[in-house]
Amino acid sequence: MQGMFKNPAGAALGGVTVTLIMLSNGKSLPPLITTGDGVFRVGGLPPGRYQVRASNGCYEPFEQGDITIPAGEVYVLEAVLKPRSPLPASCGPAMKPEISAQPPESSYHSLTPSPAESAGPNPLEPLPPDHLIFKPVGNRWPYEFPTYRRYNQKGEYINVDSHWYDPFNRNKLKGDYPIFGNRTFLNITVTSDTFFEVRRLPTPSNVDTDRPDSANFFGRFGQLFTSENLAFTFDLFRGDAAFRPFDWRIRITPEVNVNYLLAKENGIVNADPSKGRTRLDSALTKPFSLASK
Repeated sequence: MQGMFKNPAGAALGGVTVTLIMLSNGKSLPPLITTGDGVFRVGGLPPGRYQVRASNGCYEPFEQGDITIPAGEVYVLEAVLKPRSPLPASCGPAMKPEISAQPPESSYHSLTPSPAESAGPNPLEPLPPDHLIFKPVGNRWPYEFPTYRRYNQKGEYINVDSHWYDPFNRNKLKGDYPIFGNRTFLNITVTSDTFFEVRRLPTPSNVDTDRPDSANFFGRFGQLFTSENLAFTFDLFRGDAAFRPFDWRIRITPEVNVNYLLAKENGIVNADPSKGRTRLDSALTKPFSLASK
């Protein structure tokens, strides 16, 4: 069951004590108190016939009986309580029986605006100029962090000054902020790939052995080989780093290879024995790409 109590003016009544009585056995359920919006609710009632009683010190008692509540249904009750006559002194002058549903006309504002209202709202104060509110920043990328030292010890710190040779902190050469302007970046990447091998293989002494008067068919077995690849990527692009796709991009990736071979016998690095037992070679590739959106 749920319900609401109001006064004759239509205002909700809070603080009304509501009691439910089961007519089958005359047993009263624990009383309820309406909330500030005049509403009460009680659930889990067994089906049957009930009587509702409501009381408030400033209003006449209310009673309604022979209410049948079927199983699984909700009964809704709305009632208007009349003020007592004579009204108890504890209720105050605001609870006079002559309560009208229509408030006095004096409580309404006149539809004709007053001279002050006709003049319109007061003008707002002018806003302060921009130079008093904003601080212009010509280039937001090379922002200088403030000096910060939490502990007086050596080690890693929150704010570190960068250098042109420092690849770990902010650096123009790795695209952290523009190389010039506000949207043109340069990212330089260097990759080193080193291969080194020492091996022993059966090596024939050949016609011209490194050891004159050698009677053995196999010469010395030792060989050494190393190869070094250096790739340099120069990526110049115009955009907004990670926040905006690039407008155009120029990428050059030259790669240098240097390799060296050492053998213990002649005729291994070259078929001509006069070339000796060592060989040093180098090569250069220059891939180039150009892209724009």
